Amino acid sequence: MVDRAALDTTVDAIAVIDRHQIVRSFNRAAERLFGYAAEEIIGRPIDIVLPDPIRAAEDLYLDPSRPAAGGVWREVRGRLRDGTVIALDLSAAEWVAGSRPYLTATMRDAGARKAASQRLAEASRLAMLGRTAGGYVHDFNNMLLVVGSMAEVAREALPPGDEVCEPLELIRCAADRATVLARRLLALGRPTEPRREPVDLARLAGDTLDLLNSTIPSTITVRRHLGETVETVGDEAQLQQIVMNLAINAADAIGDRAGAIEVAVDRAGGLARLRVSDDGDGMPPEFAAKASEPFFTTKPAGRSAGLGLATVGEIAAGHGGGVSIDSAPGLGTRVTIVFPLGKGAPLDGSHPGGRR
Repeated sequence: MVDRAALDTTVDAIAVIDRHQIVRSFNRAAERLFGYAAEEIIGRPIDIVLPDPIRAAEDLYLDPSRPAAGGVWREVRGRLRDGTVIALDLSAAEWVAGSRPYLTATMRDAGARKAASQRLAEASRLAMLGRTAGGYVHDFNNMLLVVGSMAEVAREALPPGDEVCEPLELIRCAADRATVLARRLLALGRPTEPRREPVDLARLAGDTLDLLNSTIPSTITVRRHLGETVETVGDEAQLQQIVMNLAINAADAIGDRAGAIEVAVDRAGGLARLRVSDDGDGMPPEFAAKASEPFFTTKPAGRSAGLGLATVGEIAAGHGGGVSIDSAPGLGTRVTIVFPLGKGAPLDGSHPGGRR
């Protein structure tokens, strides 16, 4: 038989099975995977942990007339000690000891492979989005340039203080913001290194909220806790995109009813911290865990592309920061983003984080 000590050196779960499908060896990785001690499994049928039969008709069992199988993986079901059924990748190889045939079944949790495959699929979708956006962004920017330029021309043609000047200025600012959005959509599919320059996160948050005054419904109160200068280093346009996305998301979460958004910037644990909270409906934990995934949205079809928080997460990562989302049904949502403080910024002894 195979030396148990040798089997314990591998990270894969391994079970050695005889021709009657009785387990003869069970390594430590298999113990960790299935939750059984080896002595609980050895001498018992393999279907305790592998409910799918190991069929001779396929690529797995003992036929002396054909070469030993091995290196071919297929997906099977595995049953853990608590009864949970999971997907496993299984490869089998046949061998003979003392004229007795055996099968070595090597098993891996298929969840990691599927997660990697899902990440690859998402990356492919983002790449496709980038290529598609690249075909339109040039023309779109040209149209935005016309809108912004004409708004500026019209504003300058009016006498100072004319009541139309302010709406025209809002149109010009909105065209500028839309240009940034278009560039960011393109960058989402084609990531680039952000610019590196000192940015006062508190000032930037305040300026961005000023721009959103006409976008956020008047039924929603925006409370600012911006305090003193909190400097980080990064791309100002991208950091502004974060504040904009979070504020718009918070307003969408509140909807048509009266509510409040709180935007806070401070220093915490040697980091620059931005927090955007709302008193909207909130999300269950399973939705909050997926909220930063590209194309995930809880909004009705056609209301959102599901890229807002994905963009936020990508920008934060590109600036050496991180994102956490705290939400619960009926309690609203808080998104916390931390960035490295700018060079020379004073530190304090507090710590970021904290759940709602």
